[in-house]
Amino acid sequence: AVEQAANEAATSPKNVLPEPSKAQIDAGNWQKGHVSLHGLDISIEYPRGSERSGTSKAGVAWTQRMAHHYGYIRGTEGKDNEQVDVYLGPEAGNPRFDVYVVDQIVPETGKFDEHKAMIGFNSFGAARDGYLANYSPDWKGLGNITAMSMEEFKSWVTSRDAKKPA
Repeated sequence: AVEQAANEAATSPKNVLPEPSKAQIDAGNWQKGHVSLHGLDISIEYPRGSERSGTSKAGVAWTQRMAHHYGYIRGTEGKDNEQVDVYLGPEAGNPRFDVYVVDQIVPETGKFDEHKAMIGFNSFGAARDGYLANYSPDWKGLGNITAMSMEEFKSWVTSRDAKKPA
């Protein structure tokens, strides 16, 4: 179900949908994949193998090929006042693995930026490596990583606590 949903996104290289324009991406208005996973409603914006791009706060353009499916958990709100971001690993369908919550930091200041939830990674090391695989080798935004059971995560991600470091 996760693979099928991921490849329904307009950004997937595995379908014939037109790529979303910059204006659509900025507005969040393009076809995404949707999947219900462990009771979480997840939108997949960028499937594994697609390219995500943008411009840093310093004005530097970047492009990254996604190593894992990437999107957000609907109905949540993180520090950036947007829905909490999620990477789906190879074991995303398996509820017995912990969810690893990355406190992403602003590299220039070391201050907390936002969360990245890592679902479907079978260990702390796999979650850390999975997070880093989706960024350039010189990325310095990895902060603390907190492991939570799926039930703990679901309670945390829907609470006001999701606005501060895990």
